[in-house]
Amino acid sequence: MECYCKVYVAGAKDPIALTALIAEVAGGSVHMRTISAPPLEIDVFDQSRHTPAQPGDDFVRWPAYLEIEASTVDVAAEAFVSTLARLLNGLRTRGLRLVAACDFEDALAAAMQVAGT
Repeated sequence: MECYCKVYVAGAKDPIALTALIAEVAGGSVHMRTISAPPLEIDVFDQSRHTPAQPGDDFVRWPAYLEIEASTVDVAAEAFVSTLARLLNGLRTRGLRLVAACDFEDALAAAMQVAGT
């Protein structure tokens, strides 16, 4: 399994606020648009200038997306998925809308249920 996931995000005030919120939830440090929170490395992308969102837009037009990958090559897939699940649950409880696009969406959904209980 490739430890990579793209996550579309809506509901954040702006990219700076989104980056700060992710760092808080993940317990990571910020450098420019990247949050380092081992075993995750999270890049925040602002696409609001290029694809202004309209009510009812498909998630690919949401104002931001994250590219999340393993912070090192030796990260176990299970650790990556469970940590990502906790992060996404934490962001959802803070009011963000999220859609994850990855090769392990079923495993991620199951891990999110476990992490949310």
